[in-house]
Formats: sequence, C-alpha cells, structure tokens
Amino acid sequence: MSLLAGRCTAVDVARARVALALAGLTLGLVAAAADPAAGLIGLALAASLFMLPAVVIRRSARVQRGRIVHQLPDLIDVVVLCSEAGMPLEPALGRAAARLPGACSVQILATLGEMDLGAPRREAYMRLAERVVAQEVRGLVGALLQADELGTPINEALSRQAELLRAARRQAVRDRAREERRGAAEGA
Repeated sequence: MSLLAGRCTAVDVARARVALALAGLTLGLVAAAADPAAGLIGLALAASLFMLPAVVIRRSARVQRGRIVHQLPDLIDVVVLCSEAGMPLEPALGRAAARLPGACSVQILATLGEMDLGAPRREAYMRLAERVVAQEVRGLVGALLQADELGTPINEALSRQAELLRAARRQAVRDRAREERRGAAEGA
C-alpha cells in the first residue's frame, strides 16, 4: 500500500478509514457480547478510528509545511548565488534543490518538473503555493511572479524574501521563549 511509502491517495485514505471503523465496530460487538453497555464504547471507538487517518494526515501536512518554511531561506540564498553567477532562474532553482535536499527541494523539483512538461511558469508557481499552503511560500511565489512579469532582477527580491523569512523565524523563537518563561513563572 502506498501509505507505507509516504504517499497516499484519496482511495488509500478512504480504505484506511473504512478498515479502521470496521475494526472498531468489531471490537465493539465483541465487547457488547460480554456487556451490552460496552456497545456504546465500540461505536465511539469506531468513530474515533474512522477519523484517525484524517488527523494523521493533517498533522503530517503541518509538520511538512514547517520543514519547508524552515528550509526556504537557505534555498533562496543558493538561488541568489547561482543567479548572481549568471544562471537563469529555473536552473538556479534546480541547482539549489539538488544541493539542499529536503521537503522544500521536493516541492521545488515538482514545480520544475511541471514546467519541463510544458506547464506555464505562472501556473506551476501557483500550484506550488496551493500544494504547500504557507504564507512564506506564497510570498516567494509572489516575488518570483512579480520579477518575471516586470522583468526586474530577481536577486534583490529573493534576498529580501530570505531576510524576511529569517526575521520571522527569529521572532517565532523569541515568542516561544517568552511563552515558556511565562509558563515557567506561572508554574513556580
């Protein structure tokens, strides 16, 4: 099953939900045979197990999004370096993705693959923003599209984007530390 390989389709999720719900119902029926009140617990278990794949997928997507956002400034820096060396944008993106393996690189390579297959640049970048669903990626896509449409140098826009991402990352760390200190002070 493709769930084990890290890729799941809607059919895989539907099958998993049905299988888990049936397992919960079966356990509930077995428990109800011993104690009729346990039948209600079986129904609750079946409903919980039915929802489990969706919860796991949402959590996995949130973790993946976090990894992508964390890797984005480094990827942008490599793209800027390649671009300053005279490399066009798409090859620079490919080189950066090859140099920095991870979730972000996988998404960039998927976008470049779409363009290689004939998808217009704008559509491929927009699909990237739709797949990742992170404000930081939308900002990057906006900068790429704006530079492409206006014909402006991409280096400045990307450098600024990486700077903003790093500043946001630092602020998030400060906020977490502040919350932890506040929680520790309240607990003392």
